[in-house]
This record gives sequence, structure tokens and C-alpha cells, in this order.
Amino acid sequence: VPCLYLCGNSLGLQPKKARQYVLEEMDRWASSGVRGHFEGEGRHWAKIDDYLHKPSAKIVGALPEEVAVMNSLTVNLHLLFIPFYSPTAQRHKIIMEAKAFPSDRYLVESQVRLHGYDPD
Repeated sequence: VPCLYLCGNSLGLQPKKARQYVLEEMDRWASSGVRGHFEGEGRHWAKIDDYLHKPSAKIVGALPEEVAVMNSLTVNLHLLFIPFYSPTAQRHKIIMEAKAFPSDRYLVESQVRLHGYDPD
């Protein structure tokens, strides 16, 4: 039955080749160990993002050199909190939507606790 799949807090539908690619990398890990980062046939893990610049740029309508392939949203938010969240006794609260993705909520709570404040 045709349908639309709209869920922002999900991996979405599994791409057709995802299982094949994951199994290829698992086999490579089993046979190469740490050398898989730089040696052997296929995708070298140390530069895995290099394989994604061109197709990612096409998706967002940018040039490959204008695209950075990074971590998950939660990891990127955490990386932004480290240098920019400097709470004080008067200003330490963070406002976010009630139904935020759980990992984002944990991120915010952990940052507040890290600075000695109660997230509740």
C-alpha cells in the first residue's frame, strides 16, 4: 500500500543497499581490524566522509566543498554547548520543546548538571 513516511525522530525507511554496506564493513572489520582505517579495498574509514561530500552536496544544492558531513544532531548540539553554554546563577536555564528527542533532552540535562545546576 503506498504511503508517506513522515517521522522526524526516526531513521526512516532503510535504504535498499544499507544492509549490504553494513555487512561489507563488518566483514572488513573482521578481516582487517584497525588497518581498515587506511588500507585495503573499498572505503577507508578514516576518510569515510570524503565519499559523502558529492552526493550530500547534490541533495542540498551546494558544491561539494561547501558541505561538511558530521555527527548526529545531538552530538553536534553537544559540541556547540561546550564552548557557548556558560551559565551563571542568574542565567542558567535552557528552554526547549516538551517533546524533544530523548537524546537531545539528555544532552541538555547533562550540560546543566555539568555546570552544577539542577535541570528540573
